[in-house]
Amino acid sequence: MRSPWLRCPRGDLEQATKHAQESLRLKKTFNDLPGMALVVDLLASIASAAGDRARAAMLLGAVQQVWASIGGQVRMGTQNVIAPHEACERQARHALGDRALETAYARGAELGLDEAVAYALGGKPAPVTSASTARGTASTPLTRREQQVAELVAQGLSNKDMAARLVIAQRTAEGHVQRILTKLGFTTRTQLAAWVTWHGKDRTHDGAYPGRVGWWAICRAR
Repeated sequence: MRSPWLRCPRGDLEQATKHAQESLRLKKTFNDLPGMALVVDLLASIASAAGDRARAAMLLGAVQQVWASIGGQVRMGTQNVIAPHEACERQARHALGDRALETAYARGAELGLDEAVAYALGGKPAPVTSASTARGTASTPLTRREQQVAELVAQGLSNKDMAARLVIAQRTAEGHVQRILTKLGFTTRTQLAAWVTWHGKDRTHDGAYPGRVGWWAICRAR
């Protein structure tokens, strides 16, 4: 499904961005979270149509935080919203390549709700070494999105099921899983599931978090 924004002259896209951002401000005022999510998704498509694929990728990640704030496992509007979102992701992936797309997407997904909305309104995202990121890396090398994916793997969900749950493309889910396995030095989902189980206990018997080798030993033993 081709986005209608691809057929718009650049001037119209600029106006579309302004109107969408004004709509987002209004929805934020009324705390209309589903509406905010839909507009951020729309802004990603407009950015992609304007040729700013890196921003589009970050917005695609950022919108996940908006949906997550309302437990959004299913997007409103079904295919009318999902299809343009996936088309935008494909365009960004084609223009940026897998690694750059995943990096930008993950950066967007790391934003909190307020940061995500601020970025969609044209603001600059906070540095990667923000307080929230620092807290997340103190106990695990995974980003918030990767932690979420890891927990779904531990629940036994397939990549297809995770994609449906998180409302992302299956290829994106596969990329998250592979990146997590690489980060942790694992080769199987079973090892990852064991890591999540043990990590849920917070600490080992001596009160320390196991390192990469430690987790490998634990997971091999299970």
